Amino acid sequence: MRNEGVSSLYRVVFGGPEQATLSRAAPVTAGEVARALVAVHGPETRLGRLRWGSRFSDASRQVSDYRVGAVLSLATPRTSTRPSVGRASI
Repeated sequence: MRNEGVSSLYRVVFGGPEQATLSRAAPVTAGEVARALVAVHGPETRLGRLRWGSRFSDASRQVSDYRVGAVLSLATPRTSTRPSVGRASI
């Protein structure tokens, strides 16, 4: 049961055909998030406010070879696949 007057924050991670056509540099819009929420939870779902949005992608920027001659890349596959929110600092 939701308490009236109490706001809640949620982290939403989603992707679909619409996101596949957008650049990683494109801003995340409230409309885009609202459409994703309605697609999953139904038309009665409403987005109150989008406080912050960012994009991240799959491993499409991952290198094809980790070793080229005597040079070994120290980047791991996970460096480009984690969302920027909630990541621990190293």
